[in-house]
Amino acid sequence: MKRGLLLLISVLLIAVPCLFAQNIIQNGEFDDGETGWDGWIDGGSTNIVKSIDDTGVLSGPNSYKFEITEGSADVWRIQRNTLCPIELGHMYSVSFIGIADDSAQILVLFEENQDPWNKRLEEWVWLTPTKQSFEFIVNYSPVTDPTNHLKFQLGGTINNGKTIWLDSVVVRDIGTSMDIVVDAQRDPFYETLTGPDEGYLQLKSYAYNDNGIPAGDADLSAKMWFAWDEEWLYFYGEVKDDMISMTSANTYQNDGWEIKIDPEPTDSVANSVWATEMTALYEAGTAGHANGLADSSLMQTARRLTNDGYALECAIKWSAITQSGETIDPAVGNIFGAAVHVHDNDNTTGQRDASVAWAANLVDAVWNTPKYHGTVEFLADNKLKFIPTNNMTGQTNPVPYDGTPFYMRINAQKEPFYHQLTGPDDGYLQIKSYAFNDNGIPRGDADLSAQIWAAWDDEWFYLYQEVRDDTIAHTSADSYMNDCIELKIDPQPTDSTQQGPETWSGSASIWDTRLSAPVTAAAVSQDNLGNIPDSLKQWARRTIASPRGYALELAIHWSAIESGNGETIDVGEGNVFGLAINQHDNDGKGRQASISWGAVMLDNNWNRPKYLGTVQFLADNKLQFIPTNNMTGTTNPIPYDGTPFYMRIDGQKDPFYHRLTGPANGYLQLRSYAFNDNGAPDDDDDLSAKIWTAWDDDWFYLYQEVKDDIISGNATNVWENDCIELKFDPEPTDSTQGGTSIWDTRLTALGPDDEGVVSSDNLNNVADSLKHFVRRSMPGGYALELAINWSAIASGNGETVDVGEGNIFGLAINQHDNDGTAARVASVMWGAVMLDAAWNT
Repeated sequence: MKRGLLLLISVLLIAVPCLFAQNIIQNGEFDDGETGWDGWIDGGSTNIVKSIDDTGVLSGPNSYKFEITEGSADVWRIQRNTLCPIELGHMYSVSFIGIADDSAQILVLFEENQDPWNKRLEEWVWLTPTKQSFEFIVNYSPVTDPTNHLKFQLGGTINNGKTIWLDSVVVRDIGTSMDIVVDAQRDPFYETLTGPDEGYLQLKSYAYNDNGIPAGDADLSAKMWFAWDEEWLYFYGEVKDDMISMTSANTYQNDGWEIKIDPEPTDSVANSVWATEMTALYEAGTAGHANGLADSSLMQTARRLTNDGYALECAIKWSAITQSGETIDPAVGNIFGAAVHVHDNDNTTGQRDASVAWAANLVDAVWNTPKYHGTVEFLADNKLKFIPTNNMTGQTNPVPYDGTPFYMRINAQKEPFYHQLTGPDDGYLQIKSYAFNDNGIPRGDADLSAQIWAAWDDEWFYLYQEVRDDTIAHTSADSYMNDCIELKIDPQPTDSTQQGPETWSGSASIWDTRLSAPVTAAAVSQDNLGNIPDSLKQWARRTIASPRGYALELAIHWSAIESGNGETIDVGEGNVFGLAINQHDNDGKGRQASISWGAVMLDNNWNRPKYLGTVQFLADNKLQFIPTNNMTGTTNPIPYDGTPFYMRIDGQKDPFYHRLTGPANGYLQLRSYAFNDNGAPDDDDDLSAKIWTAWDDDWFYLYQEVKDDIISGNATNVWENDCIELKFDPEPTDSTQGGTSIWDTRLTALGPDDEGVVSSDNLNNVADSLKHFVRRSMPGGYALELAINWSAIASGNGETVDVGEGNIFGLAINQHDNDGTAARVASVMWGAVMLDAAWNT
């Protein structure tokens, strides 16, 4: 984002004249020696000579000189103090001149001279060999204190061997006026405001409304200060905005500030709302730009760009704020209704994409609904109290405006905090369809996948998720058989107490809960964290139209999480607990698939603590998801960082393969009619195969489901047994035969430990580190899955496959059939020529 030069509009000085009183301390020029100055010096640990230097080092003939040989360990062991009484509500200017023969550090204090030693000013000052003047403003004093002292503390080892001079010490009472200048700079008065109860609002990114949600405080947040006197309402705001944009013709769709005011908040009439606005930038006569009221005698404005956004300031005459005959009576104790918006246009759509707001109800419709406004009360000393409660309805907005750094709103929307999470190491999981467990396999990410963001504070565990699910259903009487998220928690993952491998009584060490997807009219059952008392849970859900699915959000109070054996979570940075997450899918016929996060990808993590992963509490409300069991060290290798392509070699059809439609993208159906010269099967049940293939930079993948009514491995030669045989020509540009151009391998249907096996092959010519394979039986046949590292595929003449999009290699696939006769009786095949001689041709 380009930043421009300072831009000021209609600068107005609005101030009550200040009568700068005379110096209220004695002997600030040290013309009377040390009169009026005293203070403790620790003679036991310091070595110092103090004197009045009359050589005119600083402002006049005399200055206070300190020759420090030993400053001791603490700054407060050398003090020079003078009485400086202060009055309630007054502001003070403290100034002096200082110099040192080498860099030295001192502490300047306004401090009560008795227990509890309250400080009203505390400033560290560096002195150098160059004369410097210093001035500090002490904001409105909260008390009258006749014992207050101005103190210079000069101790500390940093000042060893140094000489310091002080002179022209002046303290002035600068009165009680606000002295506000409308110049887009923060005035000293605003520094005295401590929070919403005095007119200081911090609109963090979590104070969004229904216009959209910022990505974080840097994207959109604001600090606002308000004040008043009998004539004017004052506002100054500093906005963080990482992209300032004015691309809309509508002012309220651009970066800027809006205030809506209900002068008399005792009724609810849409036309009783008065409003004005200022955009971040302003060019007169330009569509989409706003600068408040046109009459500069009623409203004065200023703005400037900053390093991380912009600042706006204005003063509005109370007489200008009138609507439908209603006006505001600016007097202590009176009230008016108000709502404040800060809008954000990031130039992505040509209009605003987010807003933060202060009101009783965080919706944009405050512009015509007074019952959504908060309440503002006039206080003494020019302050305003911002009460986030509507004066008519009593509705209260619970969002904090005091700068609370972390806050979650449980409303099934992705909170700004979650945008900063980057992966499992700080609380963001992407559970793709390939992260299935033994409940069933999704057909792809659109069928079932999830993004999960998690966080914590001292009281709550937070989780928000967005789930892709093309059919949302609740047809089962058991909620865990329907679309839902299920959490399994082991509060103290240092043991493994369970009731037994098959019992339905659960594990004494595991606590669990679940939250159902948005419920349809035909729902049979649902779960709303049903085992948790209402006071210890919050949850929300919503459907997502595109891509089809739903969002769930929950907060669980840590005290609700207690296992059957009484274990609870020790909440705190560095501590851990066990966790497994199951995301279930019911497409209308009961649960048919689940995806999971944990150390072991099995559904019975519900009663096996040793199957759970580990979650560690991190600083800044983050959580680390470690897919390793804390007791066994078992680690789940599946990626949860959004890796788009991943294959699990487990003898199951991976979700990726559901995308393949035919030979043109990797899916072959070898019917019984695709026989070669080894013999023809009787029919598809005797021998046929479906084959799915894929690749990445490292691996060649293949999964097949074979129909074979008699599975046998009783032949001496492996290629005479039931198996798949692959013949590769890594560079199919020549025709060398006799085996030198062709590399082959095979995987038999049965392994060496299966009954009746005489010979078998487990991709035997491939090193263990370069292969993965799994076989399983299935009704009417078997399934084989394999992965071969491309580096293992090298022909006898040294050819290798050039792996990359657009490149090619030669291949023949033979599926052999041994029907128990100790010999091959048939084969089906894919290749250019349907002959077994593909092995050397």
